Amino acid sequence: MSLSAVLLAAATPSPSPSPSETAVTVPTLQDAQEGATNAASWVEQNWSTWLAIGLRVLLIVVIAVVLRMTVRRAITKLIDRMNRTVESVDGTALGGLLVNAERRRQRSQAIGSVLRSVASFVILGTAALMVLATFEINLAPSWPPRVSRAWRSVSAPATSSRTSSPASS
Repeated sequence: MSLSAVLLAAATPSPSPSPSETAVTVPTLQDAQEGATNAASWVEQNWSTWLAIGLRVLLIVVIAVVLRMTVRRAITKLIDRMNRTVESVDGTALGGLLVNAERRRQRSQAIGSVLRSVASFVILGTAALMVLATFEINLAPSWPPRVSRAWRSVSAPATSSRTSSPASS
């Protein structure tokens, strides 16, 4: 860059910043008090609904957990009782006819494990759906299904008018 270009650039005045056309308004203390009052009245109007929903969710969860523990314990006791009857038959003539006692015990343990898992899934899944219903989240499909008009015109069978042709009469 030449010296004359630098001097020319320095001699030209730089554009001065123009005053801002949008003025920033600062909220007043009155505006802040009005906003706080509105928020407080909104909380005051809705606290009972929030409390009712929270207690309903808590009740659903507690009942589901207690029911799950009870069902799992009942299944475990049933499987243990089945295993005890297998052990009591071992020394008798019937015990020799039955399949290996250890294999029967393993099978009953496996069946018990599957039953406990299915029971937990059903109980906790139902509880989860009930909690979603409490929050008014509907997972059910709407009935009748909504079909767009374009789809109806494509899927509707074509209606043909029957006219008699001269050849058939």
